[in-house]
Amino acid sequence: MPTVFRTYDKGGKPHPRWRIKYRTFDGKRKTVTGLTSKEETVKLAWRLENKEEEIRKGIRQPPTPSDQPRLFSDAVQEYLAWGECQGGRFGLPWAKGYAKDRKRKLKFMQERLDLEFVSDMDGILAETEKVMRELIRAGRLPISAWRTVSVLAAFCTWLVERDYLPKHPLKRLKKPRSIPRLVRRPLTQEEIEKLLAASAPERRLVYELALSTGLRGGELRRLKAKNLEANGDLRLQAAITKERKEAVFHLHPVLNAKLAERAALLDPEDRLLRVPVSNNKSFRRDLERAGIPQISRTGRANFHGLRVTYATLLIESGATVKEVQTLMRHSDPTLTMNIYAKVRAERINVISVAVGDRIMGSAGNGHGGCPTDVQRADAAHFGVQVSHDADKGSAGLTPNAPEYPEYSEPLAQDRTPAGQDQAQTGPHQEVTPAFITLDRTGSGLGSDASGRSPSPTEVQRRLIAISIYSSVFCIPQPVLAAAAEVRGVSGFSGFSAGTSAPVPSGNGLGVVGFSGASGFAA
Repeated sequence: MPTVFRTYDKGGKPHPRWRIKYRTFDGKRKTVTGLTSKEETVKLAWRLENKEEEIRKGIRQPPTPSDQPRLFSDAVQEYLAWGECQGGRFGLPWAKGYAKDRKRKLKFMQERLDLEFVSDMDGILAETEKVMRELIRAGRLPISAWRTVSVLAAFCTWLVERDYLPKHPLKRLKKPRSIPRLVRRPLTQEEIEKLLAASAPERRLVYELALSTGLRGGELRRLKAKNLEANGDLRLQAAITKERKEAVFHLHPVLNAKLAERAALLDPEDRLLRVPVSNNKSFRRDLERAGIPQISRTGRANFHGLRVTYATLLIESGATVKEVQTLMRHSDPTLTMNIYAKVRAERINVISVAVGDRIMGSAGNGHGGCPTDVQRADAAHFGVQVSHDADKGSAGLTPNAPEYPEYSEPLAQDRTPAGQDQAQTGPHQEVTPAFITLDRTGSGLGSDASGRSPSPTEVQRRLIAISIYSSVFCIPQPVLAAAAEVRGVSGFSGFSAGTSAPVPSGNGLGVVGFSGASGFAA
């Protein structure tokens, strides 16, 4: 049963408002201030008592922290205090600049949306999207407008986690699509040399360190003399890195000597390098002094683009994706490969020409190469061994003689002179054996007049010709491989069996009925 009473000051003067004491649903005694009228205060007391009784009986849901009136400014102060203590990654505090930026943007959104209490944020999705559109129409980039309103969305997440809000009012807030006007481009080797040559000694040292480590501008700015270790490593504490993880960089001896000479003149807590906040302005002036265009067909060059250059140089130096991701200190390789690592157009052109040479050159010019696994498998099926001598640079076809011991006699004295044609008249006619060898030195039956060895495709041509001769003249394929000199095969590319059978043609065997194959002769 509720109690209504009055309080008095030290002089015995009664307080203008009556007081109410009642028991909550969880059994606790609670005292609140009522009204100036005793009758109205009694009615209010019974309403409070009945509400608690309904909660005890399960008729009404118990109150949550979000039901309590809470000033928006008070919640913001609590949010900022939490962030400056443990709001960063891995429970570390926010950086000073980050906390200042959050405070400024929350104040801006509070004024634009006219927020007095936390409960006023219910149903503000449409109004928040309107603010974002107005910022874009005023000339802000979509990504910049999104970063402003997303601070309020992050604040709402924090409120929901503490039950200050019953639900997230900006859960369906969508990021506007933003196509960058110009992507960051990596500097070429020639541009790097020009930039370093045209820069002042101190600026040159900043560029050399940025290009050698991929450090961001803020990280370079926060470097101290004590970060340079005696063993030549540069060690960054977790507090000064963006990902809030300690990082160690092994520096080039020349760069380490320059930094050590500078650090020797400083106290351990002094800044190692003087890096201005407006890095891009100084970088543009250095580009102009070096005669390097800031904008080209591949994108825009700016100070953070030195990190793009670093990632690209890592790839071009042969580093694996995991190695580049580790050195770039990225948590996701997609960010490393899709945003930072670039492919130069010159490199694409070289690769395209190399692929074209393998296709067009091998078919038309007969350039050499070593046999592939597919060719070895085909040769094994025909009883022929395909070998590749890495030391001598040669690949060869040799007969698998152990399967046919009657033909495994010494072959050297019966070798047919190069260039001599030998017609086959029947399955039992004596044949003169000869090794079919692909030799890059110019000796052997596999070399052409220029001394170049046949390409892998030509190995396939010889195997196909051996198969055709074997089927027509009933000669075992290993024997034919050891005895027949296959020449004059050209223009073959991915044959497909036709309906026509092989027929004699001229001095040897012409083959028709194969797509893209002509002039098989022995």
